[in-house]
Amino acid sequence: MPESETPSTDPNAAAEVKPPAMLERREAGSRGMR
Repeated sequence: MPESETPSTDPNAAAEVKPPAMLERREAGSRGMR
């Protein structure tokens, strides 16, 4: 199976499944906290 079809258990796969808005907010939050 290609990496793009990885199980939802992987954080990368979950991130891809989530909408772009959530991804942007999550990235911004992680950057702000760091």
